[in-house]
Amino acid sequence: MPILLPVFHAQLEAHPIPDGISPEVVPVIMLAKFSMGGIVQICHNLGNNVILGERLVHDAVASKWEILFPWMQFFSNNFLPPSQRPPILPRGLSVSTYEALRITVHPLSALCQFTKVGRKLMRTNPIVQAFFFRAWVIVDGLNGDDFADPLRPGDKNLAALIRANMCSLSVTCLDDTPASLPVSIVASAAGGIFPMVSLALRYIRRMAKEVANMPEPQVRKRENIDFSAMTVCATGLAQAILFMQSLGDRESGCQELLLRIGSIRTVLHAIATLWERLLTPAGNSSDNEPDVGLAARRNVLYMAYRYIGYSMNCADDSATVISQAIRYGLLECLLRTGALPVERVDTARRFEDDHDIQLLKELPRFFVFQKVLRSLGPALQRVNRAGLEARASKDPILWELWQAVDSAARIFTNFHDLPEGVPFYRYQCSSPTVRSTIVYFSSPTEILHY
Repeated sequence: MPILLPVFHAQLEAHPIPDGISPEVVPVIMLAKFSMGGIVQICHNLGNNVILGERLVHDAVASKWEILFPWMQFFSNNFLPPSQRPPILPRGLSVSTYEALRITVHPLSALCQFTKVGRKLMRTNPIVQAFFFRAWVIVDGLNGDDFADPLRPGDKNLAALIRANMCSLSVTCLDDTPASLPVSIVASAAGGIFPMVSLALRYIRRMAKEVANMPEPQVRKRENIDFSAMTVCATGLAQAILFMQSLGDRESGCQELLLRIGSIRTVLHAIATLWERLLTPAGNSSDNEPDVGLAARRNVLYMAYRYIGYSMNCADDSATVISQAIRYGLLECLLRTGALPVERVDTARRFEDDHDIQLLKELPRFFVFQKVLRSLGPALQRVNRAGLEARASKDPILWELWQAVDSAARIFTNFHDLPEGVPFYRYQCSSPTVRSTIVYFSSPTEILHY
């Protein structure tokens, strides 16, 4: 099929792009649809072959970007909602929402996956960024019927896979400099700051739900369609969490707004819902593969823990963040998602790098806050009732750290639970030259006040 690329490019160059939809330009639009569809199909069949992919995507998309991009804009503006698409298309014109979306998004996806030029374009070109984030907003509002592919009837994973692709592309717009993606571009596409952060959070909820609702793979191998779709969507979920954190990092007020509308609860719900599905070993070589293995699937959980740690350290009210996290099941999640022996984890690296360990190490410094202690006591009771020791003890690093954290937590909660007026702390000077003095605090609030 790559041999047809010159034909597809020639057909796209042969006619000027129409101003809109009318009976006179139906043949031009249909010819462009088939040509763009052919180019997309060539790029879609590359898999993970980076060397072949880089060459083909350069020839198919990058080298002809000035021709392809205006046609992508045409199909986006005229066939994706909200557009001026007439309620009844002229005779002979057939372009579904899914086909227009495929033409709009997939060339960008291939560019970013296989070429440095494409990634640079997404990170530096405001016109391309605005074009993409318009599609990002549109995809969120589509329902299941909008994703129907005439060539793949009954494929229920299409909506999930396209949303996962949008999540990955949104992160491609970011690089190490906060100015790489002006948040104003995203906000303008979404209709403001609040709609933008709400949409970012909704992508996380949607992706978590998509992964949870996928059928359990009978065989956990790359060749299995259900397993492959699950891992792609799980990666999309991780990218959605990373994008949400990046928005909070780049725009003053976004992070506090995200916290107010439930970001902590959302990421913890994703962990609690998906941890077992993501961490179930395949029992074959796919466990060690970089893009579908246990490490890749665990990275979804680490992105969630990373966001909680980021929020804990950067929020205006860190104690409230930790209180919410503990109330919504942080301790249970941490104990359930420890590394398994099959993962062959490097002990030193795990202690230094992994976000669950880092988060657990940070928790005790917040045990002096009343609002944290009010959540901590019931959480410890839930941990005891759930019987998580057997699962957590399989990860020696996690288990040793948890025992220290648990001991500190119980000391502070015991102080907090003492009735008002009962001295719970006293200080007696041990110097032989100073007369013995005992200082009482009448209630925990005197030193646990916040």
